[in-house]
Amino acid sequence: MLLLGILATVGIVQYGSYTSTPAYKARQQMAAAHKQAGQGQLAQAARTYQGLAIAGGAESENAGKALAELLDNECQNAPLSESGGVFAAAAQVARRDNAPWCPMGKAIARPMWPTRG
Repeated sequence: MLLLGILATVGIVQYGSYTSTPAYKARQQMAAAHKQAGQGQLAQAARTYQGLAIAGGAESENAGKALAELLDNECQNAPLSESGGVFAAAAQVARRDNAPWCPMGKAIARPMWPTRG
């Protein structure tokens, strides 16, 4: 019985330690942002992705790619209020020097609609 109590205590401490790491929290935020995007809350999802991309942590690259995906796939048919939030978040990420991997600069620079030649 004492051994079981010790093992349970060690397990609880280890779980608490794991769930308090920045990497775990970032994964949780990514999951929440994916859910928001799926529900059409693009601006809120973009703000979460922006924070993660700028932070430079474990999910930084994934957040930048998810933000680029919102730009490429969701904004064209979304309400302006949602699309505007995505573009604002993408612009902030694109300006950051600590995110050179992020494709935002290219995504923002290219026109979404055909231009007259």
